[in-house]
Amino acid sequence: MVKSEFFKILQENSPIIIFCLCIGILSGYFLNSSSSDGFGILLIAPAIMATTGNIGSIFGSQLTTALHSGIIGAKFKNIKILFTKILGMIILSLLMSILIGFCAYIISLIIKIQGRELFHFLLLTFFSGLITSSLMILISIFVSYVTFSRGLDPDNFVTPLVSTLSDFISVLILIIVDLII
Repeated sequence: MVKSEFFKILQENSPIIIFCLCIGILSGYFLNSSSSDGFGILLIAPAIMATTGNIGSIFGSQLTTALHSGIIGAKFKNIKILFTKILGMIILSLLMSILIGFCAYIISLIIKIQGRELFHFLLLTFFSGLITSSLMILISIFVSYVTFSRGLDPDNFVTPLVSTLSDFISVLILIIVDLII
């Protein structure tokens, strides 16, 4: 029993961990080769990556627990609970993104690095956090439902995928938003 469970976990987790490793390396490449001046992104990227990954993972964890316990179910019953969780995560993401923008601005003043204005930091973190967190929530829902409906344990897929993809997507979104604003 223990041996078969070990091999099941190994079989389900190994491909996803290898995939996540490759995505992580790709994220570093994009961050390193950002075409903007880099300062704003390098100051903000770790906090945005951590925040969006954490929010997506928390949401994914809550979702997989709700699926396993039958609270939501594979047929989207109790959709109101799902929407309440989504709204809570989006609000949390926006609040954290604004806080990251303020902190980045204050740190830039403390270390006396010329660069961005407060408004730029706030716009950059607000939109990057909103877009990335929204995508992470959608990915959490998709991965949870696909794996659960196929008889796989969504817990083995959601957290590693969401945390890794949030790094990759947040770097790309940060670069795009920085270029736009």
